[in-house]
Amino acid sequence: MMIKCPECGRMISDTARTCPSCRGNLAVLKKRQADFQNVAFTIILVVAGVVVAFIGAVITNLFKMMEWACKKKETNSSNLLQAVPSPVPEAVKFHIAVDDQDRGEMELEAIKKLVAEGKVRRSTLVWRDGMADWQVAEAQTELRWLFQGQPPPVQPWK
Repeated sequence: MMIKCPECGRMISDTARTCPSCRGNLAVLKKRQADFQNVAFTIILVVAGVVVAFIGAVITNLFKMMEWACKKKETNSSNLLQAVPSPVPEAVKFHIAVDDQDRGEMELEAIKKLVAEGKVRRSTLVWRDGMADWQVAEAQTELRWLFQGQPPPVQPWK
């Protein structure tokens, strides 16, 4: 059977001890080639191991971050649900009393503007269809979120 000389690339008999063209010792050349293949295989295994370890670490960290985020989200969402009601749909309308006068029925955007201008406060009286009497704006679930970030009313010392 014919094989390729690892040194010069010419075809020679597989029983030959040296290449007739380059005079290379086939036993030494085959050993060098085997050593090179072993080193290449070892390098490939090491690189593959490092890649697998890196991917494993990344996946582990992703799961830890997702677990942390879920716990934080559960904590935050439960706190938010207790502290801040959901915004109301635009269709909700309230009558607003400013300077002891009914300013008429207003949608949420108009009320939000009056809050920003400081004309409507937590203690401003509001009324809407279905309410028995005028009540403070802060007591209305639909309006409470408008007052976020505003300090509570000042209570005089007794």
